[in-house]
Amino acid sequence: MTRIFDAAWREKAALSDGRKVDLRLLRPDDAPLLALGFEKLSDESRVRRFHGPRPHLSADELRYLTQIDGENHFALGALDAAGEGVGVARFVPLPSSTRSKARDSGGCSFSVSAPRPGNAESTGSAVRSSRTTSPCATW
Repeated sequence: MTRIFDAAWREKAALSDGRKVDLRLLRPDDAPLLALGFEKLSDESRVRRFHGPRPHLSADELRYLTQIDGENHFALGALDAAGEGVGVARFVPLPSSTRSKARDSGGCSFSVSAPRPGNAESTGSAVRSSRTTSPCATW
């Protein structure tokens, strides 16, 4: 299988408010940045994203969220010019039995989390309008 995205992949994107970000694959050394972003999420955002209250991410959760394989679990980070995390977009393939119901997402679950209000929608729009929609299409 030829990988479309590898560790060196980067793409420039613009958020809906005009800010420029770099999109890149998440990697294991992003765990502290992800934990910091999680701390900035509102309680409501945490409940929506994790389906219940969550005070922090465990070491196992951080490992799962940052040690992606790029095939069965794909995640992109959006970073601003200062290297601050703006948001994370995650793609996970759906079981084949549910893919026919998910034609619009190309057979995968797509989620976005961002620490500041408005950034999740803006990051999601930037990711969807970039070349990064292809991971779902390849599943």
